[in-house]
Amino acid sequence: MSRFTKASVLSAALLLAACNAPAPENSEIEVPTEEVSSSSSNVDHTADSITFTGKSNIVNHEGRFESFTVDFKRDAATPEDLTKASLVVTIAMDSVKSDPGVEDHMKREDFFNVAQFPQATFTTTSIVAAPAAGEYVLNGDITLKGVTKQVSIPAIIDGTTLMASYDLPRRDFGVGNDSYGDKLLEEIVPVEIRLILE
Repeated sequence: MSRFTKASVLSAALLLAACNAPAPENSEIEVPTEEVSSSSSNVDHTADSITFTGKSNIVNHEGRFESFTVDFKRDAATPEDLTKASLVVTIAMDSVKSDPGVEDHMKREDFFNVAQFPQATFTTTSIVAAPAAGEYVLNGDITLKGVTKQVSIPAIIDGTTLMASYDLPRRDFGVGNDSYGDKLLEEIVPVEIRLILE
């Protein structure tokens, strides 16, 4: 966006003098300057987090995604009615962070296959209010590793903070290698989500 700032009389005089024109007395000149914004939103997303726990009968591995976008749109006429809102979360899968050695393995073909599927998304099809105040059900589609599944995720929305937990059935999305023998991975991967909404 552009805005106009007022230059001082001295600045105006110097500018006009450089052009060999007389400087006006007691006047001001509006000079356009550029205001650069790094985001279209003023929402601070530094408190956002998407974390998970990969479990096996040998050891558990904590993980998180460091890069994702949150696109939350409220209904213009009734912004307080969250059942009329929509939410899209897009995750950069190569931003996964975990234990050394495990992190790189998660990017390979048998896990997230980030080279072929660089993004995962969750898109709501509806947001339903639950009986308890502040509780909702997020109905929507998860697309992970090229597979899309319809899911319903319980969530708590407190002001502008959304908190949710989801048990990801990794085999449904082709995530994980089950040929490790005694190091068998658990089928369910608990995912914890905290998002700051607009």
